[in-house]
Amino acid sequence: MSRKRRPEPKVAAARKKPPRWQRDRNISRFLWIAIPLVIALVVILVGYWSYDTYVAPWGRAIAQVNGTTLDMDYLVKMVRFFRATTGGQVDPRDVARAIEENELIRQEAARLGITIPPEDVTAEIARTFPSQSVTISPTPSPTGNSSTGSPGNDTTDVVIVDPAATPGNNTAPPSEIGESYDRWLTQIELSDKEYRRIVETALMGRQLREHFAEQVAGDLEHAYLHVIPVDDEATANDVLDRLNTGEDFSVLAGEYSVIEDVKKAKGEVGWVPRGLFPDLDDVIFGLGVGNVSGPVQTSEGYDILKVTGYADSMPVADEYRTQIGNNEFESWLASEREVKVEEFLDQSAVDWALSRSV
Repeated sequence: MSRKRRPEPKVAAARKKPPRWQRDRNISRFLWIAIPLVIALVVILVGYWSYDTYVAPWGRAIAQVNGTTLDMDYLVKMVRFFRATTGGQVDPRDVARAIEENELIRQEAARLGITIPPEDVTAEIARTFPSQSVTISPTPSPTGNSSTGSPGNDTTDVVIVDPAATPGNNTAPPSEIGESYDRWLTQIELSDKEYRRIVETALMGRQLREHFAEQVAGDLEHAYLHVIPVDDEATANDVLDRLNTGEDFSVLAGEYSVIEDVKKAKGEVGWVPRGLFPDLDDVIFGLGVGNVSGPVQTSEGYDILKVTGYADSMPVADEYRTQIGNNEFESWLASEREVKVEEFLDQSAVDWALSRSV
């Protein structure tokens, strides 16, 4: 019986290595492809980092005002401007609030058809040089000054520059005005176009306040008002205790009033129209003739009020009309902020703006 022959294992043929020159060529090709890709990747990463660090933040939105975007570039310019004009530190939040409200003023002026001719802007610049006046404090309260001790004309503009605050007419030669103006622009790091926009907005704000004053009715309800303004509630309670024992209101007003004009007038303010002190209207017109209020807190302290007469309708004095118009303007501005302003300014943005405004 014959035995089956076992098949012999197949021996794989040895793979022939490519010649050295071919291996070197393949490596060379790989390097020619890989090195540019690595370089491109590094450039992209560095470029993105540079853009994200040095370019993108300037275009970052800090607020939306009724669809209009205000960016970091504009905020930094205005922070520099405030710093140059005040010589001290400023809070970018206050500056942001000012430019947001300036934008609301510009939009409302456009809606009402209020425009400022370029020659009026030029005239205002000429009038205000070489001296300048700026508004750096935060926006006043929506109802203006609620203290009954100073019912005069509050004309603080919610704008960066208030040309109306500069005194008189400038009689300096045009050449000197031009030189002063150029130096001013260099100091505040703004272009002529940017600064003219600031002045234009100030003039728009002034006209807008006048518009609100014109809307005030010619005749309004009035009250004959007396007041004792004091600094704190404890003092107000002391005064009230003395009044309750029968002491004379005018005598105590002369003794306790912290406002000199009121002290001299022994507390007599006179006829005041509804809307002059909007925070106090409910008290004043609900008090009743001959009655004395309890301590009423205001933005400046505490008032004790007394009314000795009412009139359903009286002509509004011009200075009171202006103040009521300002109150209406501030109230309008506050309500517009509530509805139309969306702010994105967080602490990191504040710090960035400060660091770039040096």
